[in-house]
Parts: sequence; C-alpha cells; structure tokens
Amino acid sequence: MPNGSNAGNVIGELAGALAALYIAGELTTLLGGFVPLVFLAWVVGGWFVVMMLSSVWSLFTDDEEEAAS
Repeated sequence: MPNGSNAGNVIGELAGALAALYIAGELTTLLGGFVPLVFLAWVVGGWFVVMMLSSVWSLFTDDEEEAAS
C-alpha cells in the first residue's frame, strides 16, 4: 500500500503542476491579449495630453510674443 500512496502523491503533484502550467498559460494569453490594448491606450492618451499641453503652452507664448511686440 505504501507504493500505491506514493504513486497517488506523484500523480497528484503532476496534476497540480500541469494545472498550474495551464493556468499560467491562460493568464499569459489573456494578458498578452490585453497588454497591447492598454499600451495603445497609454500612447493615445499620452499623445492627447501632450497635444493639449502644447496648445495651452502656445496660447501663453503667443500672448507673451504679442505683448512684447
């Protein structure tokens, strides 16, 4: 019977390892699908922020140039 319990433990450990690998693979697939979207959102959002700040900055610099002339 000890041999049977050892075999059961080994099978349980293998099943647990396979389940962990499967879950890690699924998470990687999910994250791999969503990470580019999040990165794209950051890039687009950052671009809009930069454009907004540059337009606000140009408003202030245009006013200073008009006041100086």
